[in-house]
Formats: sequence, C-alpha cells, structure tokens
Amino acid sequence: MFVKLTSLENIKTMKDNAATGLRDAVSDLHKRLRRTYSAEGFSISELTTLSFLYRHPFLYPTELAQLAKVKSQSMSAILKKLEAAGLTRRRAKDADGRRMAISLTAAGRKMVDRTRYERDEWLSDALLSLSTAELAAVKKAIPLLQKIAAIP
Repeated sequence: MFVKLTSLENIKTMKDNAATGLRDAVSDLHKRLRRTYSAEGFSISELTTLSFLYRHPFLYPTELAQLAKVKSQSMSAILKKLEAAGLTRRRAKDADGRRMAISLTAAGRKMVDRTRYERDEWLSDALLSLSTAELAAVKKAIPLLQKIAAIP
C-alpha cells in the first residue's frame, strides 16, 4: 500500500535523513582524525584537555572537568598525568594561593601544535582527492557546520 506523505512529513523525513547522514559522516571523520595523531600514550580525554588549555590559557580543574564533560575525580587523574609528563603546570590565581589554575607548558603547547598539524596535513591530503566543485561544496558547508556546532 502506498501512502502519500504531506509536504510537512516530506520535510521531516528529509531532515531526519540529513541528520543521520551528517551524524554518520562527522562520526567517521572524527574517528579517522583520532587515528592520525602521534601522541602515543595519551587518551582522547587527555588530548582534549590540552586542547582546551590551548584555547583558554588558564582554567581551574572544575572548569576543565565541565568542558571535557568528565567528573572532577577523572579530571584530577588526567591533570596529574599531564603535569607528570611536563605538559601542564599549576599556578595560584587568587590572592591567598589556595585556588590553582592550570596552564600549558611550552612542551604542552608544542604537543597540541604537532597533533593539530598532523590532522591538518591528513585533511589537506584528503581534500586533494576532491574535484574543484566538491572542494567548493566543502568550503561552503564549513560555516553551516560551525553554526550547527554552536547550537546548545
């Protein structure tokens, strides 16, 4: 039996299909990029923490836990490992010195730069395989993807 969809149902079906396709594509690309970096021995959560500190020079552990969407105890373990590796440091940020903010060391900044460069290199090489029209479509989609990513 054939059921004719209303135009509103057609729009919903198209949006659902777009959502599924976009989720799958973004997930596949994210997984591929995760395999590209050479920061052996560090988890994605640890590298994500370094990335947050790269963008925000001083953050408190509770802020980092919120950004990374992990429990405070998990962030404490992450920060201990990163500090032991010489990638982060703690500094007193208030007058009495009780609250410690976290920042990157030069080695931490260098690691983030290196992993970003490696992923950018892989993406640049992958983009070379696209036609001029496909590359233009990717460039045109970037602001839309950023807009979607900014939706709370």
